[in-house]
Amino acid sequence: MMLLTLTLLSLLSLLACVDRPDGPPPPHLPPSVDTAVFEPLQEAADEGRPNRRPRLTTFELGPEVITSTTDAIAKVKANDPDGGMATTRVRWLVNGEAVPGQRSNSLSHTWYQRGDRLQVEVEVSDGIDAFTSRSEQRVVENSPPSIEMPKGGFQGNPDGLQLLASDPDGDTLSYRIEDGPPGMTIDRSGVIHFSGAPDPAAAGTFNAKIIAEDTVGAYAVWPLTLTLTPGKATEQIPAN
Repeated sequence: MMLLTLTLLSLLSLLACVDRPDGPPPPHLPPSVDTAVFEPLQEAADEGRPNRRPRLTTFELGPEVITSTTDAIAKVKANDPDGGMATTRVRWLVNGEAVPGQRSNSLSHTWYQRGDRLQVEVEVSDGIDAFTSRSEQRVVENSPPSIEMPKGGFQGNPDGLQLLASDPDGDTLSYRIEDGPPGMTIDRSGVIHFSGAPDPAAAGTFNAKIIAEDTVGAYAVWPLTLTLTPGKATEQIPAN
């Protein structure tokens, strides 16, 4: 009878091992505990909170007045609230079309002209999240004409002197003289005319202004100081 009992106990132990191919559970853990559940819980704790999108802290298109002779400047600053690195990348648009190959924070005035609509777009990224922002459109404004001063000044009678004026927007210029001596004029092509010796009553010093004006009303001024002596030729003193 004792032999039969021992044989039955051995058979039950063998069946228990067959039900659990890996053998009996380790003695230090209850059979119902699965150690695999601890690994994903640890990984979730290491990830921390979700990534926060970078922020655009400064975004300005300047200068205050953009003309066909001034370069456009984009002031751009961004940061990453998670303490990482935020990068920015700009794209320029003229009349809604991207300017090819221009990715720096400045755009040369050679890319636009008076009346064009100028914008700048910036892409901000922290390597995980990214977004774009676009400035308001700025209209390129008129540029005033300019006058090239004679090298070394000018002395003598100004009769026949050609005013060297130009307009960056290609406007046709008109000319006039203010506060000049009697009889001094300027024609449509910018040539000054002044004939004869001055009348004794007109002698004295004149602070004349030679003006070149564009079609929009912007102008350039060439100041001239002229001293007239009765009975003598007109002499011109270069402006200071």
